[in-house]
Amino acid sequence: MKLREYQRLSAFWNDADDQVSQVAWIIMDVHGLTYDEVNNMEPKRFLKYSKRIGKQFSNINKKPFYSWFKFETDATKITLGQFIECQHFMKQGQVDAMHLVGASIWKNKRDHKLKSELLLNTNIRHVLQDITRFYLSFADLVNSYKGLFEAEEEEDESDELAKPEKPHPFVDQYGWFFSAKQVAEYEGITLAQAFDLPIIQALNDLAYLKAFQSYQKHLNK
Repeated sequence: MKLREYQRLSAFWNDADDQVSQVAWIIMDVHGLTYDEVNNMEPKRFLKYSKRIGKQFSNINKKPFYSWFKFETDATKITLGQFIECQHFMKQGQVDAMHLVGASIWKNKRDHKLKSELLLNTNIRHVLQDITRFYLSFADLVNSYKGLFEAEEEEDESDELAKPEKPHPFVDQYGWFFSAKQVAEYEGITLAQAFDLPIIQALNDLAYLKAFQSYQKHLNK
């Protein structure tokens, strides 16, 4: 099963549906059958197809020992540029973004677009384990800097129940590029050089800048 097929079939998995229904939808997709054909299928034939599907997914997370793919699975070892890329791609959903995130952490100097296309046509067993490990590591990294990613609450004595305002579209679209620019200015380097900084160094810089900004607000009260 190729990565692109895994992404397509994963869309059929829904916690709200029972397992039989999910397998039925996958059978329809894989074998090009209609809803009625699967719904009216003899139990023996349906079981045969189900076993075939189960076999495809049984060893899906076991990376072959001969795989030549090398990914950076430790999120603390990526650069600020890679962090921003992955953060952006993950907005699509972790499964849908696997080829894009995989291309960002693949230790290969080829063009990102080319790498992502190659990954789409790669057997899922060669990449799923490593990309999943990276996702977990990335989540741990973000969680370890939780205070940095949380918006500061504005004090408003006139309305204690006021709902926090939604982030401005600029923050959602350009927030991380603005952060990279802040890091570049603080480090006294170019924006391109800032993107190449180790992510831990960049996040520590941002944590310091956020704390300093908070301190300045406190002094100006």
